[in-house]
Amino acid sequence: MITQKIKALFQFIEYLHSNIENFNHYNGLIMELETLNNKRNELEPGRNYKDKLQYDKVQAEIENKFKTLQENTANLIKAKAKELNLCNFDNAPIYNFNGIINEIHQLKNNFIDKDLSEIFKHKSQYIEYRMQTHKTFLSLQIFFNDLDVIAKNLFDYFKDTQQNEFEAFETKAIPVNSIAETIQGFKKGQTKFTLPGSVLFNTSTNERLQNEALPPQQTETKTPTAPAIALLCNLINDAGIIKRENDEIPEKYCKRICEKYSLKYTDRVRQNFNGNKSKKHYKELTELILPCIDKTTKDKIQKHLDSKNPPKQKLYA
Repeated sequence: MITQKIKALFQFIEYLHSNIENFNHYNGLIMELETLNNKRNELEPGRNYKDKLQYDKVQAEIENKFKTLQENTANLIKAKAKELNLCNFDNAPIYNFNGIINEIHQLKNNFIDKDLSEIFKHKSQYIEYRMQTHKTFLSLQIFFNDLDVIAKNLFDYFKDTQQNEFEAFETKAIPVNSIAETIQGFKKGQTKFTLPGSVLFNTSTNERLQNEALPPQQTETKTPTAPAIALLCNLINDAGIIKRENDEIPEKYCKRICEKYSLKYTDRVRQNFNGNKSKKHYKELTELILPCIDKTTKDKIQKHLDSKNPPKQKLYA
């Protein structure tokens, strides 16, 4: 039989389905925000005052438009889920769906014939909603990922085909080899990953990764400056990790390193390749670059620095 929590889920699906057209009114605004976000990411506010002025202008426009989007989409969705006691948002982005999985298992074991029409109706509504609306409204990706898992757990049992009916919209897991790769994936908008069995993935790490994936309501995006990136290039060459070829000019070498470690190359990286590096640049390297680089490379850089006497720079614990 259909329990109270399942009824709440079905009522929530009905709400989503009835608002497809309303939510789609804001697709244009989502496109504007994505364009502004790309524009913001191209700026380097720590490098030049003009970039800082433009960055602040773009950030203010993002915050204003993002607020409008949330008020008319995501906030309404969350309010409805709370009203139905379907989901607890107190520990977001860790969502508590109040034990509904247990009741789904009960329904699978105890359904009756008259339940089937309700189940198939709401399955159709949920799939239609997910196919026809934006996946996240720029803030609900983890929520809808979790909701997809719940819905699939229920509706996959009640189907007459071997086809994955959720394939068109469900988030695919991306294979990664380290926590650093996972963080980079989150920054690019991915939220599901497969890690090797040797990587231990605890709750605190999971919460940290999810928080880093949240979209543009944050007030500032810190990116490493060109001298800090140039410092990395210099150290990788000096440490023999990736040696610069005899006839390779600094521009070509720095581009090669930036591409390998997913860093932004500018001509200022080339200009600073052989320049003096300050404590500020080592700090940026430590806080903004090394967390996204594999441990083997970090260890080799640290070993190289430890061999220099003086100075002895300690990059990370």
